[in-house]
Formats: sequence, C-alpha cells, structure tokens
Amino acid sequence: MSFQLPAPSGVTFNLLSTQAPLPLAPLDFAGASNGATGPFSQGMTAGVSQNLNILASKIQTVTQGGCGGFGVLNGLDLTAGTGLVVNISAGSALVGDVLDYGGGSLVLPSSQISYVWLTSTGVPAFSNLLAPPSGAVCFLGTVVTNGSAISSVDYSNRIFLQDGMRVRQTADLFAPADQPPSRCRVLTWTLNGSYFWDGTRHVSFASSGYQQPYAASQMTIASNLALTPQSSNLQWIIPQSASTVILPLVSDVPVGGWYKIVNAGDPSLPAQDFAISVLPASGQPAIASLNPGQSALFTVQPSSSGSGPRWPSSVTVQTGA
Repeated sequence: MSFQLPAPSGVTFNLLSTQAPLPLAPLDFAGASNGATGPFSQGMTAGVSQNLNILASKIQTVTQGGCGGFGVLNGLDLTAGTGLVVNISAGSALVGDVLDYGGGSLVLPSSQISYVWLTSTGVPAFSNLLAPPSGAVCFLGTVVTNGSAISSVDYSNRIFLQDGMRVRQTADLFAPADQPPSRCRVLTWTLNGSYFWDGTRHVSFASSGYQQPYAASQMTIASNLALTPQSSNLQWIIPQSASTVILPLVSDVPVGGWYKIVNAGDPSLPAQDFAISVLPASGQPAIASLNPGQSALFTVQPSSSGSGPRWPSSVTVQTGA
C-alpha cells in the first residue's frame, strides 16, 4: 500500500514493528492543579506576559496535535551529515509536554544500529537498545552506520501526530507483530493493510487485498484456539507448539462467511516452527494443516443434496498470506 507520511528523500520505512522501539504509552493525566504551583507566584509582575504567551502557545500546539501521547508534530527530520554525523532538523514534539527543538546533530558509533531519541530536556540521544532511555522521550528514527558514514535512515515506528491521531508505518506484511502498551492507541500502516491498536490487539479496518473492510487479529497460541462468529475474519497466528484451530459452528456463520488463517510462525525459530491443524468442529478430521508461512481461506459452502451449509472438506493451502 502507498502512504504519505512525511520523510526526507532517501528515508525508508523498511523495518518490521519488532525491529524498532515500541510506541510509548501516554502519560497519566495529572488533572487540574489547585494553583499552588505553576509559572506564576503571588505578587509576581515580571515575566507574567511571557509566561502567559508560553502557556497559550502550548495549549494551541496540543490542541492542534490532538494527542496526549508521545510523537512528532512537525520537523525533527534525520539526515546524513559528514561522516558519522546525523543531523536533526528543527521541529516540535509532544514529550510529556510541548517541546520545540531548534535543530542539532549527533555523532554516532561506527558499524552500529542506533535508535535516535529526543528527550524532554531538548537534548537528542541515541542507543543501540530497543528499550527507550529513562524519562520522557520521543523516538525519531533508526540510523545504521558503516565504518565511516551513515548508510541508512529509517522511520519505521516513528510516531507522527496528524489531525488528532498517532500514526506510524512499518514493513510488516499484514498485522504488526509487536504489542504496544495497553494504554497506547496507534494507527499502523503496513505493506497490506491499516491496523488500529485497541490496547489488546491490532484490529484491521482496511486492506489492499479485499474490496471491503474486515477484521483481523494477531495472536500467539500455545495449543488450541476455538473461533466464534465474533472472531476476526483474518487470524494471524504464531504457534508455540503443534496447535489446533477449530472453526465456529457452521450453523452460526452465514453462507459465504469466511475465515483466513495464517500460520505466522517463523520456521527459523524452534519456538515457532509448528504446524496448525484447522478443524470444522472439535473431534472431526482436519480440513488443512498449515506449516509456518502458509495460509488458507475457509468459506461456508451452500447446502448440497439437502445437507445444509457446510465447511469445505478441503482447501487450497498457499505460501504467504
């Protein structure tokens, strides 16, 4: 899918959601204070107008951003400088508070993947760890260096605050594989869909592969999963052992109703290299067995010879989603 998140020429969105830092949960709401502390004190005269202007500017900026979480409002672009220098353009972000940054740079280590952050004090920082630095921070992007220069800049998982929404883009094929904090709400654009993190799962509301919206769910299972009519149409499953998925009762699903099941396990990881058997009902023979990287579509068939609607006895198993 093609998206229009702002980025300088040459900046990519090629990382998976698990290959860049997670979105951060918003700060807890402090609520209105009793006025005992703040930028004004009793009898104060000097600086009153300046502090009022600062507060008005912050209120306007937060209103325009429309979000209480961390993210980039404008600017703060990363570009390669001379040698191992990464330049950071001027811009604004929500980092627990409105932060205006005048621009600067960082010298990064050679031959390393560095995650670049802007701290609430207005000082940029970097780390080779996915976990954020301590304190309030905003993730700006991932920078890869070789022995003497910057080789790539990537904005995957960078949070953009746009029209009251927190938006990011990743290179996940379908649903993002990460698990943001439960208090976080974020819209993710992936290669084949748009997904909203509702605090417990990534829910799809649009896809380039279908003509109508459908629901999707990504999860890890240890053994068995019984679907219901309320389950998402697209099941993106990572098995932790040989697992079974049981389809809903055919009487509860209309003719033409469907579920697409994807074995999203990674065959290169022993902990995920397991097959998923898909059954029409508990105790019945499997319709299909899906190895990691395989998927199949299961659609309720119309009645035949008076037998009533039914799940198919066999399906086409395909590689990929």
